[in-house]
Amino acid sequence: MVNLEFLKRYNHPELALTLLDGSRVYASRQGGQDFRRYLSENKHPGSMEETKGLAGFLKSMFFGG
Repeated sequence: MVNLEFLKRYNHPELALTLLDGSRVYASRQGGQDFRRYLSENKHPGSMEETKGLAGFLKSMFFGG
């Protein structure tokens, strides 16, 4: 689980999330697919800073929005 407020970049082919401090976290295949779907459904114009944060992400994953 990653707090989206600290997410800088997501590289789907590598399933790698780069955090603001430069560290990298790797997603599972299923987690990477779910995360990519979340990003595509929640329009993020080129910036991870505009995500709804962890609470919004979890709400959308478990309760559909």
